[in-house]
Amino acid sequence: MVVVIEAVGCGRLSFDPLPAFSDDAGDRGDARNGDDVQMPAGPVLWLPMDGATAVDVARGHTMSCTSCPTVAVGFHDGALSFDGAATYVGAAYASDLDASKPFTIAGWIWLGGYPAGSSLSCVLSKPLGTGTQNSYALCIENTGGLVAYSADGVVEDKLNGPLLGLGTWTHVAMSWDGATKRGFINGNPLGSSNVVIGNDTHSLLIGADDNSGSIASFFKGGIDDVLIYDRALSDQEILLLAQ
Repeated sequence: MVVVIEAVGCGRLSFDPLPAFSDDAGDRGDARNGDDVQMPAGPVLWLPMDGATAVDVARGHTMSCTSCPTVAVGFHDGALSFDGAATYVGAAYASDLDASKPFTIAGWIWLGGYPAGSSLSCVLSKPLGTGTQNSYALCIENTGGLVAYSADGVVEDKLNGPLLGLGTWTHVAMSWDGATKRGFINGNPLGSSNVVIGNDTHSLLIGADDNSGSIASFFKGGIDDVLIYDRALSDQEILLLAQ
């Protein structure tokens, strides 16, 4: 049974598989609280993760989960904790979430563990086709490095980042302006690739990926403030998100 998240939903389980996160943002400005940091205008999806469910406060996209994440302390206020085994959240397809035009995807992550073997764990993914490709995805390799991934249905492209530490908050992002894809960690550019990105009507996944019709690549840790824009943000705007 699929749980559709509106104002209320999964709630906190009696046991949280992750330790409590420290709130690194305690003395930082937070636009939601009317303080001094202002995020770039115009997101098409914003999941603050401040309650018991993932609720889009930008355009109200319908979010759902079958095995739902639990509540944790986030980098900015609350976060959702994903167990690395079954929990994830989906957003039904909408044209403003697809990859037919420029976009930026971003979020804060708290790694609770690296994926085993040759697996990936995905923070956010937009599956493409019937195999294992994605229009776009931000994932973690078994070595602990970030992968800013994209594909056009035939060719895959990966921008690889350095080892991400466990038990600390890290901001990850990727942008595409219609020709050039760029990856970012904590607001710092990883590099760029000139790519074509494919698009179809698959749902967006938070905390997992769809591999050949099966949900896999589950993320273990906390996810906070997932944002999607329908434009490529500037370096200054990406850096602003990473505050």
